[in-house]
This record gives sequence, structure tokens and C-alpha cells, in this order.
Amino acid sequence: MKKEAFAFRFHHSDVTLPAQIWSVGWEVQSSSLYSWNGVERKDQGKCIFQLTLSGHGMIEIGQKRFKVLPRQAFLVKCPSAYQYYFPEGSDN
Repeated sequence: MKKEAFAFRFHHSDVTLPAQIWSVGWEVQSSSLYSWNGVERKDQGKCIFQLTLSGHGMIEIGQKRFKVLPRQAFLVKCPSAYQYYFPEGSDN
């Protein structure tokens, strides 16, 4: 299966639904350069749901650090104080 990112954009500025999908994608990461800071993201006013399929990632929320294993996910708001990254020792 080809891995791509798909973006859904809404044309109405008065959308009143309680939740919407803004974009969805799938990618394989294997670089320690992969890192997202929740305060610096451009996705302001949104929530990020991220599911790990294989390997593992790390997320730091405030002063706590969590390993995100396969079939585990997290949900965070932007902006907020979190850092999600590809750690050393993960396959992908």
C-alpha cells in the first residue's frame, strides 16, 4: 500500500460540528530528526490523534515521559506543552 497524506479542508467558516477530521496520513519514520513540539506546531486550535503501528515513539507531556508502543495512541491539543519524537532504539 502506498503511504500518503490526505488532507480534508472545509469550505464553510461557520462549521458547528463538535468534531471534524482536518487531515489524515500515514508515514514510516526512522530518523531521530522526527520531533513535534506542541507549542510550536502550526496546527493551532486543533487536536492531534496519533496511532503507533510498529516500533515505538516517545511523548513528553509536562514533566512526564511515556513510551508509545504499537497499537497505542495519544490525543493532544495544539497548542499545549508536549513533545512527541522518534527515540533512539526504535526500529521505526
